[in-house]
Amino acid sequence: MKECWINVYEDGMFGNPLARREDAIDAADELFNIFGQAPVYRIHVRPDKMSYTDIENKGKIIAAIEKIDIRWNTSKIDNNVFEASINFDAAKALAVLLAHEVVFVNNNWWRKSWSEEDQKSIAVCVNCNDVFAWACSDAERLPYDEIESLYIHWELDPEWGPAIWCMKRRNQMPQKPVEDIIRKIGKWDFDFLQIGANTQDG
Repeated sequence: MKECWINVYEDGMFGNPLARREDAIDAADELFNIFGQAPVYRIHVRPDKMSYTDIENKGKIIAAIEKIDIRWNTSKIDNNVFEASINFDAAKALAVLLAHEVVFVNNNWWRKSWSEEDQKSIAVCVNCNDVFAWACSDAERLPYDEIESLYIHWELDPEWGPAIWCMKRRNQMPQKPVEDIIRKIGKWDFDFLQIGANTQDG
């Protein structure tokens, strides 16, 4: 079982930046009330006015998501023809990615040509700090139709899979020290991926 903690004050006052992930889970289309089986993922609320150590075992479970809730198979026989399909719930996958801090939420403050109201809308981003250059705060926006791809990358490699997704998205290699680490681990073949050269690492 994997347990994910989120700082959310029970009185609704979001004083900690991490609290905004709870807003994002709400925005992921639905809250999940799954009962009957041991959950694979549990998302907790940290009660207000408690020390970090005090709350480790006192969080209130507000949602539980099993892997089968994210991806499942269906099949049917129609006119003696067998049909099978794999279903994917992007909202629940996004909730898991948020809880594991693979993605974070922001507004669109950098869209200077947008209206002030549109700039306040939610942007879901993949953290890629220091992947392409040292001491560089960086992120890649996550399009809706790429949620499944990102989730698969994270499933395959929780440590570097999301960074690989960002590299593919930008068609850009990471900085050399990061490339060396990933090559040494051996999960990803850069020669096969054929990603473009790094343009950010000066």
